[in-house]
Amino acid sequence: MTMQAFRLAERYRAPVMILGDGMIGQMKEPVEFNPPPLNTGLPSKEGWASCGARGRPRNIVRSLFLDPEVLEKNCHELQDKYARWQDEEVRHELYNCDENPRLLVAAHGSTARICKTAIDELKQEGVEVGLFRPITVYPFPGAALAELCDRVGKVLCVEMSMGQMVEDVQAAAGRDLKVEFFGRTGGIIPSPDEVKQAMKQQLEVSA
Repeated sequence: MTMQAFRLAERYRAPVMILGDGMIGQMKEPVEFNPPPLNTGLPSKEGWASCGARGRPRNIVRSLFLDPEVLEKNCHELQDKYARWQDEEVRHELYNCDENPRLLVAAHGSTARICKTAIDELKQEGVEVGLFRPITVYPFPGAALAELCDRVGKVLCVEMSMGQMVEDVQAAAGRDLKVEFFGRTGGIIPSPDEVKQAMKQQLEVSA
């Protein structure tokens, strides 16, 4: 778990899930590891983690309580927490979106890096494509994406999946703009050339 994830868990007294993919797990490319700051400056897990309870009350991670009034109180507390996440923790990255792109690509994780390579190659050909990369997938940065969708008017979702993020992107884009999809699955990593061809195909359709 990253330092930021530890701090979020401590701040909200809740577990944090980090979205990864098979490419990260199998290390399909050369990387350089800087010495990690292990056990230096990490927030205490006391108060939220389920890691044993010697000398303190147990931490119970659950959302179901049999007492209706206690359950309702817990639901309100959770809703307040989710609202704070929406206000304080939504993050995204824009890439090549300042040059009036003809197409907007939505991608996350390793797929987003592949999209950046394809976008750079298209840029050398005089074709502008922008990338929207959600860093947090929950809460999803829908408001920021909606603003871009209104400006660009053509959206392609690229994933190493069967399109699980398309629904979120479509919700942000609105019903008047159809979000297209390109993806590979089963452990197949799309090449920049494949992604570039998918981008070109969408540009040709919209021309």
